[in-house]
Amino acid sequence: KAYFVELSEKIGKVAQAISSGDGVLVDQALEKLSKTARGVGGKDMQHVSEWAELALETIESRMNREEVPVLKTGLRDFDDRIEGLDPNEGTLILLCGEPGAGKTILWSQMCFHMATQKPGGLFSLEMKSRRMMYRAFSSMTDISSWKMRKGFVNQNELSSLVQEADNLKDLPLYVADPGHLDT
Repeated sequence: KAYFVELSEKIGKVAQAISSGDGVLVDQALEKLSKTARGVGGKDMQHVSEWAELALETIESRMNREEVPVLKTGLRDFDDRIEGLDPNEGTLILLCGEPGAGKTILWSQMCFHMATQKPGGLFSLEMKSRRMMYRAFSSMTDISSWKMRKGFVNQNELSSLVQEADNLKDLPLYVADPGHLDT
């Protein structure tokens, strides 16, 4: 868990550097991110031929019909396009877009679905975890996140929200609140 917090801090610095438009700052932030990522496996960069060998081994094993481990996002067309996410390869997904485009609801739905298959983490560099949960609850229950924020839910809606919260208790999904991720 600590690694993901450290990595998300570095990603935040990269995002901040990109938004500042300072090329030197971007390079420095990317180097720090790269060092953090390399530090996990204790490995530095490897020659492309080593990766080519590993890829060929994987291709051969899959030719022999060994099971292909993939995580499904719950979005069938998206899964078909990307052929699922390989949990052994590690994947960082960055969703970018204009405010209000639906990024938060898209990735939170994907993460909730993937967490039914394998533990995972959610990181948002712009949205507090509570607001993110309002949006997630809204997609689960069709109750407006605005009603939740303003306290305008009725008793039946509250019961639905409590049920959804109970359903999440056993889900191996962790959320990093951007409030403690100083960039």
